[in-house]
This record gives sequence, structure tokens and C-alpha cells, in this order.
Amino acid sequence: ASASDTVNVQAGVYTDGAVTVNTAGITANSEAGVSGFSFVLGSANTLTLAGAGDVNADGNANANTLAGSAGVNTLKGLAGADNLTSNAGADTVDGGTGIDTANYAITYVGAITESSTLLVDGDTVSNVELLAFTDATVAIVGRGGSEYTTLNATNLLVSSTTKFWGNLAINSSTFTDALELDALTARFVAGSTVTVDTTGMNSVQLAAVAANTTTSGVVIYPPVQVVSGSTITGYFTTIQAGIDFATAGDTVNVAAGSYSTNLSITKRITLDGAGSGTDGTVITSATTASPVINVTGSGDSSANRLVIKDLRLTGGFGGTGNNGAGILFTAATPTESRGFITVDNVTATGNSGAGIAFNGGSSASAFNDVKVLNSTLSSNPIGMRIATAVISMTDLLVDGCTVSSNADFGLVVNPDGVTCASTGFVISNSTFTANGTAGYATASREGDISIGGFNGTLAMTNVTVDGSTTATAADFGISIGGFSTTPRAAGSMSFTNVSVTGNYSRPSLIAANTGGH
Repeated sequence: ASASDTVNVQAGVYTDGAVTVNTAGITANSEAGVSGFSFVLGSANTLTLAGAGDVNADGNANANTLAGSAGVNTLKGLAGADNLTSNAGADTVDGGTGIDTANYAITYVGAITESSTLLVDGDTVSNVELLAFTDATVAIVGRGGSEYTTLNATNLLVSSTTKFWGNLAINSSTFTDALELDALTARFVAGSTVTVDTTGMNSVQLAAVAANTTTSGVVIYPPVQVVSGSTITGYFTTIQAGIDFATAGDTVNVAAGSYSTNLSITKRITLDGAGSGTDGTVITSATTASPVINVTGSGDSSANRLVIKDLRLTGGFGGTGNNGAGILFTAATPTESRGFITVDNVTATGNSGAGIAFNGGSSASAFNDVKVLNSTLSSNPIGMRIATAVISMTDLLVDGCTVSSNADFGLVVNPDGVTCASTGFVISNSTFTANGTAGYATASREGDISIGGFNGTLAMTNVTVDGSTTATAADFGISIGGFSTTPRAAGSMSFTNVSVTGNYSRPSLIAANTGGH
């Protein structure tokens, strides 16, 4: 046959009917009733099927053009950038390798279904990258064997008018602003699976995602959000990544869930969880002899505080006191005084160190304006510990707290009883229950509240101290004065509506207490 000739195939069932086509531009016409017959491109690169017979056409390694007939055809492009046109009949269209196009004389809306193998206008379609309809060209992304695997890469290869269908994954590299995102999602075809990874997106991108009707409906945000003022500036999969990204004054919000990690805070931020209950934000220590949260940062003023709130901290292990604490605040030297700190609605429980610990670094240190509010410190060796290395704790407020079942102390300040400059303590609306249950021996002197070497001001209001549930009596309910054989003068103290009940080895209030912890 010559170019533009027509080759006719008579009706019949062919079991080995295969013809190699070496002449370009011919038309293969098959009568109704033809089946089992195939044309295979040899040196030719084009072939048009005609008639009502069920015949097949296979391409070669080049860029082929294959057109189907009114019968049921199988069109295989094989290698090369092929152009395949289905006609009537439930055809099988397989592009093979290369960037292939399948053509359909219908509109694109609602035309594409299924996933691994596509259904288009009654045809089964696979390994095709582009579907050309009468009103649009649609790039297939991540489905049906398409070599277009990602939205980002595909968008760089196709025209700005090409639409997208398939697995459309948006991330920080997909767009720069709302205009780009809106223009991109306007090209998405219904039936696609759209996902959004906000990790690494800046505030402009995040705002665009939230405002876009396509992305806002499908985005699943990572659990850690950083907010600067009222602007969301980033999302992260780990808490520490959010802390590291945040700048001074930012808020790091952590969604409810369980996190196995140890955190370091070196700057003035607000770390805010979703609650201190077991269904809130639960952080469990992952590293031995380390606090769950280690804080070396500080607030700047009473209005610009370092805040830790709405968390449950547990599982500190491999250490006592500072090591294995729920939260450890450290000030290295007096010249690096830490302060303007708020701990609010935090539960620290089941740690091998103190629930909350304040400590000095290589030398004595100081803290000021510290508020521990609405928190529960339980089932630790010590509920809250202010080490002797802290030579000054000024303006400490403990309010609305429950401190219970800590083995040695509920609250201990300056356990070695040396002279210190701490003052301005207020303990209010709080309960201390069954602390000191494991350390009642004479040498230990353990109990609910112990403030040693103290000559500052103190006010206790609406405080309940109860040792009645203690199996073996603790040493004391409240001890103020010092672990010293010589009592020291105290400053101004007031006690309003303070009750001490239960069995203790020593009186509830004592001025001198030998030993240490």
C-alpha cells in the first residue's frame, strides 16, 4: 500500500492476524465482525483505523499517531510521545512510556473517573499524561500510570491553560502568594484528590491557603503552630521545630495529643498546649536524666512574660531534683537573672525529678516575678523545688494549685538552709496533700511546705495542708525557718484561712530543722 491508501480487512475471526505497517498515512478499514486482528507500526509512525471491526493498533519506539475506529479497539502507543484518538466503542488506550496524549471529542467536566486505570467516555485509559477534550487539555497527575507524578513538576512542563486532575499535592514550593494559588486551583478538575502540606510555608502562603476555597476545605494542619501577634507564621510537625522557628514574643501552639520529646526554651515565648488533662497536650520525656522542658530563657517585663501553659508533663526519668524534672528553669549567674515567668494550668506528674524546678548554673543565681498558677504537681519526688543555688527568688506567686502525693516535699525552697535573699512569696488558693509520704525518717525532715533560710515576706491565704491520707506521717505540714541549728529571723508573714490537718511527726510550724535535701 502507498500513503493515503486504504487497507480493507474482511469480516472474520483472526487468531494470528497481525500486519506490520511500514507506510505512513494509510487507513486500515475493517468490516463489522472482524476480531483478533492487529496492526503493528514498523517504520511508519501513523495509522488510522476505520470501519466497525474490532481491531488493534500498536505503535513503535517513535512518536506515533494512532486513531481508532467505530469498533472496539486497543491502541498502544508503546515508547515515544504518542497521540492517540479514540472513536466510538469501549476502547482500551495505553500510552506506554513517554508523554502521551489521548484525544476525546467531548467536554472535560465529569469525563474522568476511577484512579489506577482511568475511565474516559467509556474507554479504559492508562499511561497517558494528557487528555485533550474539546474545551480543555487536562494533565493527569499521579494516577493512571501517568509520568506526571507531582503537581509542582507538572506545572513547570505544561501550558498555563492546562488543567489538572489526579493527586494534586500543594506545598511551600507550589506557589508564592494568593494570586498564584487562586489561579492554580482554578485549573483543578473535580474528582481530584487535593492535599496541602503547610510545613515551611510563610505567613503569606498560610493566609492564602486559609482563604482559598479549594485548599481551606482539605488542609490538615500539623500539630504545632507559631503565631506572631495575630499572624500565623508557620506550622511544624515537632514542638522543638516550632520553638526554634519562633521569635521573641511569639506563641507556639501545640495541638492535643501525645508527644515523646524533650524541649529547650531559650527565648521569651508562650508555649501553649491544648490542656493539662490526659486528653490534652501530653509531653513525655524521651531522654534520660533530662527535664521534659529545659528553660534558660526569660521574660522581659511584667507585660512581656515567658509563659508555659496548658500542658501535661510526665515521664522524666534517670535523675532526681533537676534531672528528670517536668520543667527546669535555670539562671546561670546573678547577672543573668531570670524572671517574668508564668506557668499556668500545667500538670507535672510521674517524673523522677521535681515537677517544677528552679536552679542556678555554675554559680548562684536569681529569679524574680514568677507565677505558678492553676497547676497540678503530683506523684513526683518533689512538687516544686527552688534550689539553694538560687540565692534570690523575689515575688513568687503560687495560686490555684494542687500539690499532692509527692514523695519528699510538696514545695521546698532553699533546701540546704543557707542565708538567702528570697522574699515576696504569696501562696494562695492552693492545697498541699499527702506530700512527704516516702521520706519521714528523722534525717530527712520531709513534708508539704518547706522554706529554708528565709527572712523575707510571706503571705499564705486560703491554703489547705492535709497529711491525713499519708500512710506514714510526714515530718511536718509547714516548715519555715531553715535547715540550721540556729534559727534565723524571718520577715513579715501573714497566714489567712490556712489549715493544717492530719498526722505529722513534728509540729505543723517549726522554725529550725536540721538536715537537708
